[in-house]
Formats: sequence, structure tokens, C-alpha cells
Amino acid sequence: MYTINTTKYINRMAGDEILHQKPEYFIKPGWVVTNKDKGYIKFAYKAIATDERGYPLIPDLTSYQEAVYWYVVMKLAFPKFMSGTLSGTSSKYSAKFSKDTYFYIQQQWNFYRNQAYAEAMMPTADDMKNIKNDWHKLIPDYEADDTFFKDINKEQITYNDYYHGY
Repeated sequence: MYTINTTKYINRMAGDEILHQKPEYFIKPGWVVTNKDKGYIKFAYKAIATDERGYPLIPDLTSYQEAVYWYVVMKLAFPKFMSGTLSGTSSKYSAKFSKDTYFYIQQQWNFYRNQAYAEAMMPTADDMKNIKNDWHKLIPDYEADDTFFKDINKEQITYNDYYHGY
């Protein structure tokens, strides 16, 4: 057995032909190298949706829109808060109103930011199905990486096998 770029290969005793028992791979920049000559590779990845210029898109959900709105308002109000002109009046109570106004804006941003974060971390319907199938397995599949996790989202079916050797 020898290793090339953290991928293990096994030589047969008769000849240098490589055994292809377990599918293995390694990633080079721009390439995926496997020990299989033929077949298909299934890729799964998560990415941030972008527009035609490459800027990230904001999901069309109210919590995201409100979080962005209150973030911009908070950033625009901060210099006014620091100079004491946030309330717009020049009375002796303007500093108190300025402080209360800025903290209200900050509180709104914190609320919608946390709500948007919670929505972003919520699993999708497919993720929930995978979690359900993993949690309801009687026999955990510790070697799932050997088969590239092909059965990770499938329901486990077990059969009772009775021994009649008494």
C-alpha cells in the first residue's frame, strides 16, 4: 500500500494493477482526482446566491429586509448620535432623546438581525428528512464515507433474523 496526495492505493501481488475496492478521491485546484476509471461523481455544495455582477443576494424575506433597513438607519444615525444632533432639536432634553432614539434603532436592528439569523440557520425540508432518517437508525453507519454517503438520506430497513440452532 502506498499513498499519493493522501489517497491510498493498493497494489496486487501479481502486477501493478490497482484494486478499486473503495472509491477514493483528492482535490487539486480545479480538478477532482479519483481512483475510478469510469462512473459518475455527484457533487453537493452550498453557495451564496449572487447577481450578475457577483454581489450576494438577500433572501426575499421580511426579516432580512428589516435587518438591512435597521442596520443602514443605525449606521446613518451614529454620527448624529455622537454629535448630539440625532433628535433634531436643540433643547436641554435633546441629549436624552438622542440617546433613546439611537438605542431604539439599535434594538430594532438587533431584533431583526437575530430573526434573520434564525431563519438562515433553519434546516430545509430535505435537511429535516435527512436528520430524521439519521436519528431513527438502529445501526449507525460509521463507515458512510467509504460509499460517499450514498445511503445517508435513506430510511434504514432492518430484518429480524432468528437463529434456529437449538
